[in-house]
Amino acid sequence: MNRILLLGGLWLAIIAYERPLVAEVAAEIAYRYYPVGFVEGISPKETVYNSTPLAANADGRRNLGEASWKIKTENISFTQSADGGCQLQNQAVVLNCIITLPRLEGGRGGQSQIDFERSIEKIELHEMAHCDIALKHARRLEAELAGLGRRTCQGFPELLQSVYNRIVSECKAEQVRFDELEGEID
Repeated sequence: MNRILLLGGLWLAIIAYERPLVAEVAAEIAYRYYPVGFVEGISPKETVYNSTPLAANADGRRNLGEASWKIKTENISFTQSADGGCQLQNQAVVLNCIITLPRLEGGRGGQSQIDFERSIEKIELHEMAHCDIALKHARRLEAELAGLGRRTCQGFPELLQSVYNRIVSECKAEQVRFDELEGEID
């Protein structure tokens, strides 16, 4: 929540940010490309639309770019004390994100190529935002796992799995909301 305060005639803006997370997530982002042939007289968007090998959205529109992501946990281990309590000892959260974009082949320069490159930049920014959303949730997962503290061992693995499932589900829902708000990329 943002607030504006008037103190001694000076306006002071106080902006509330999410609490910074201290957990580190290993993020691996890779790019893949599909070829798009340069066609004089056809708009860059139409050229890409006609060339994309990517699957269509639920509403039938073809994807021009794609960010596929996976949040993984690795090296999960916990210790059990003599009294039966368990505590997470090690955990690593890894985000793998692959961005698939069109790549112009056979461009001849000029305004058409400049327009094409601008279209690709918009697609890349959109897909990178999907990776950013996934990274935010991977960080939340890392922080929640680290904050579990000491628990009874009974059901501990199931607890870890339920935390993972909940956060991944929330990430998927946010990805869908982002696409709904963002709309079609020009």
